[in-house]
This record gives sequence, structure tokens and C-alpha cells, in this order.
Amino acid sequence: MLLLGLLMIPAVAWLIAPSSDSPKRSQRSTASRDAQRDLEQDEEEDADEDGEEEEVHAEPANRDPTEETTPEADTIRGIVVQGEQVVPNAMVRCTKRGAEERITSTMGNGQFSFPLEADGCMAVAQSGRFGKSAPVEMRRGSDNRIDMPGQGSVSGVVVDERGLVLDRFLVSLDHAVLADGSSLPGGSQRSVDDAEGRFTLDNLAAGTWTLLVSAAGRPATKVEVVIEGGKTTENVRVRLERGATLVGSVIDRATKRAIGGARVTLDEGTRGSAIEPVTTSPGGDFRLEGVPEGAFSIEVQHTDYLARIVSGLDAKGQRQLRVSIDLAPAADGGGRLEMSGIGATLSADEERRVIVRSVREDGPAEKSGMQSGDIIVAIDGKSAEGLDVQACVQLLRGPPGTAVAVTVHRGDENVSMAITRETMVQ
Repeated sequence: MLLLGLLMIPAVAWLIAPSSDSPKRSQRSTASRDAQRDLEQDEEEDADEDGEEEEVHAEPANRDPTEETTPEADTIRGIVVQGEQVVPNAMVRCTKRGAEERITSTMGNGQFSFPLEADGCMAVAQSGRFGKSAPVEMRRGSDNRIDMPGQGSVSGVVVDERGLVLDRFLVSLDHAVLADGSSLPGGSQRSVDDAEGRFTLDNLAAGTWTLLVSAAGRPATKVEVVIEGGKTTENVRVRLERGATLVGSVIDRATKRAIGGARVTLDEGTRGSAIEPVTTSPGGDFRLEGVPEGAFSIEVQHTDYLARIVSGLDAKGQRQLRVSIDLAPAADGGGRLEMSGIGATLSADEERRVIVRSVREDGPAEKSGMQSGDIIVAIDGKSAEGLDVQACVQLLRGPPGTAVAVTVHRGDENVSMAITRETMVQ
């Protein structure tokens, strides 16, 4: 027993020693980790302090690229307003003697900016809704506020040839010549349904606006109204005359059989019109009410045939005009529209003059010497001054084989030419 007791003492001592040493190692390990964590935290704080200015100007990683930003502090900043509202998407031009013109546009909050080199330049803002502002001198550190002209409105009544009100009609804004001399295209339309025949158009820039008003059976009538900023031009009276009636039939060019289901539309170009299209009967007949006085065109469409623009139509003061139209079957890979004319594309410039934008290669206009950039001066001896694009187009179109005399202004001289109209497919 004594011998057994002596053998147990070292074993017990060995078991006790590791157990008593383990907490010390654990404490040292914990202290080491705490010290390392404190050291890393101190390094991060030092890094934050050193890079604090950079962090303020850095953009978040998840920033929306479409989000608007305010112009930088080292630029000349400004804002475009109209009354109490900001004006987005306005073009701002800044000119300074001896320096290149600078152009920018306003953001959604109406603000814009120029580099510091633009200090002292004269800025003018222009907007499709408000026209053009007065010049404002840009200065560094100033609020550089540009005020746009106030808008006005127009109100009126539409009547027929007997003076009775029309309760349904269409009003289109054709174009405007603003108070500053610049021009604006129109394009917007408003359908009116009013028992008293009244209409109101708001948010119009100051200047002279041309309106187009039409109703069922009554072709568009032009009306010019003067708009003053902040005021309403009242009591505009528009008289719509009843148009003529176009009666006709549509047939197959080869078989001479009637074509039912063809759509017949008064061709008004980009101008608005309340004259609704009609569809041919199974026997190919149609009746289109409200064609205008003077030259006009119609477009005829059917899914199985080439669409065709029939031009050179004129009721010549008669209440009814009769016409027969033939269509050519559509061919795979061929054109989609057949028409007769001179082969030129027209448009209006800033001064509302009608100019030649392009001529068809090897077309009648090109073969007669007409060039892109020519200004239309006269058609068949009648001055084109005051005529819009649509009116000139109708005069230049006509049956194939017929000739039209055209005078254009090119450079410093007028050039006259005779153009024989041809049928073209495009």
C-alpha cells in the first residue's frame, strides 16, 4: 500500500499542473487579441481622419447615375425661372467679347453652370414654352437668375357660315413668331366638345400664333392671334365654312374590278384636321365630306395594293367633285407608296420660308436643276410668300406628264425652271 501511494503522487501532480496553467495561457491569448483589435481600430480611426475630406466628396457606390447633381462650387452657377417655377431643358447661350460662345442647358431643377472663364459673359436662355429671355450678365458668386417672359392665353368661339356655334371641333397650334423675332413650331392639337362652341388655349409664349381650326365637313381655317405675356386674348371668333364633297370609286388597275375596304384620307401633311377618313363600300364607292377650296390631295390605302397619293384635285368652286382612282397590286420587296410630283422634299426655315431640303436622285426636280437649299419664290407665276409647306406641296404635285413652273432663290439670284411631273414609287 505504501509503495502504491508513492506511485500515485507524480500522476496526481501531472494532472493538476496542466489544469492550473491553462487559464494563464487563455488570459494571455485573450489579451493578445484585445490588443490587436485595439491596434486595428486605432489605425482605422487614423485613416478616417487623414482621408476625411476625400470621403466627403466621394460618391456612394450605389448612386443612381441618372440622379441630378448641383453644379460644382468652382463654376459660375445660375438658374432659369418663369415666375415662381423653374424652367428645365432650356438652352443657355453665353457670349463674351474676344471669347468663344458657350452653350449649356438647364437641369430638372432649372440650374445651369459655366466654367469660371465665362465670368462677365452675357447669357440668354431660350425655351420652346417661353421663348427667349433678355440678356443677363453672369458673375461669379452671384445668383445669376434668368427670368423668362410671361405666358399668355387665348379664348374664343367657333361658328358656322350662318353664325351658329359649332359644339365639336379641332384646334391645332400651327406655329408662332415670338416677340423676340424667333419662331416656334406648333404641332399640339386639342379636340373641343363644348355646347357654347368655346375654347381656351393656355401657356402660350408672347408673340403671334397661327391656329388651325376644323370641324367635321369643314376644312381647316387659319387664324392669327397676338399673345401678350400674362394676359388672355379674348373674343376670338372663328368662322368655318362647309367644304366641298369628293365622290369617287376605287378600282383595281389591271382588272378594273371594284376595291372594297380601301381607306380614303384627306392629305393634310402634318397639319391637324377634323375631316375623318372614309372606307369604300363593297362596290368601291366612297364619299368624303369637307374637302378644301383650291388644290388638295387624298391618300388611298388597302392592304393588298400600293398606297397612292392622288394630287391635283380641285373642286374649283363646285360643291361636289367626282373622281375614279385605280390602285396597283402590292409587290413583294417593292415600294409601298405611289405618287406623282416633282421629287423634292420641302420644309420651313426659321423665317417661315419654304425651302428645298432634298431632291430625289434622277427625279424631275433634280433633272430640271433644282438643288437642296433653294428657297421657293413662286409657283406657276404666283408668289409663294406667305404660303406654308403644305400649300406649296399641293401646288407642286399634279398629274404625271404635266408641267409646273418654279422660281427659286439661290445665293444672290432667282432661278426659274419648268419641271415635268412624274409618277414615283417609294
